[in-house]
Amino acid sequence: MKEKDVVKPHDSNNKPALFIPVLSQWIEEAIQYFKEGKDILFFYTDSNIGKIRDLSADKVYFKCKGESTISAVADLIEVKTENPVNFRLRGSESNTGKYYYGFKNLKWLDFPVELQELEYYESGKNLRNDVPGACIIKDPNIN
Repeated sequence: MKEKDVVKPHDSNNKPALFIPVLSQWIEEAIQYFKEGKDILFFYTDSNIGKIRDLSADKVYFKCKGESTISAVADLIEVKTENPVNFRLRGSESNTGKYYYGFKNLKWLDFPVELQELEYYESGKNLRNDVPGACIIKDPNIN
């Protein structure tokens, strides 16, 4: 990949956002879900993201597993602890986790954003390419 093909985030406004690593198949299925006219979708995680409920986050950024860049972005709606089975992908309704995060307006990014350009919300330290799971980051303002 050429340097010009990688986007650097805008200056962070110190707002929080969710960062979620997922299999690319889940993003593809979610995009199809929204094309079918659905408004909101919930994915689950066992990562400790509960604190985001008390913060003014409005974005979720997805990284496809096996890649070192952000692949997609969506509007974050809410984070719950109860399984919203009516707003899950077909066949995954019974998959359970510690938290369920709802989102809408999911889209692939036109250009990838390297993970090391992102910062953890509280510490300000840069993410590494091997970040293991969902976490709260400073919103990089990528649309």
